[in-house]
Amino acid sequence: MRPEAVIALLTVHRTLFAARLLLGPIPALVIAWRAFRRFGPPVAEAPALAMGKRQLARNGAALVERARRLHLLGPPYAALVTARVAEALAIREADPQAREAAIARVLAARGLADDYAERTEALRRARHSAELLRAASALRTIERTLDR
Repeated sequence: MRPEAVIALLTVHRTLFAARLLLGPIPALVIAWRAFRRFGPPVAEAPALAMGKRQLARNGAALVERARRLHLLGPPYAALVTARVAEALAIREADPQAREAAIARVLAARGLADDYAERTEALRRARHSAELLRAASALRTIERTLDR
């Protein structure tokens, strides 16, 4: 082999070696830099649903409204209010109808509400949001008078 050929081969070999040294880490750095620019630093996202009792109630109400099940809220709410009023009046009737009649008698005797049975029945029959709110508000007014 001629010495010029050997020098040429060594020069080519050194050039390739230098190119490998320079180009090896550079593409890795470019890829890392582009990935960082594309995705950015990690960011903590806010929770999808806020926490707390009030927000829990709002989320539940939104779910009921979205599912269009408002007409199913009247009877259970009437039962809850009746149970709370019965507890406030110390009425221990187990039968729901007898409990409601006893509540109506006690409230009429105290002069607080003469139409308790009609108000609870209106809440049970309510099908639209305005009817539900009106009937629930009427029962809540009675309940508030007992809390005083």
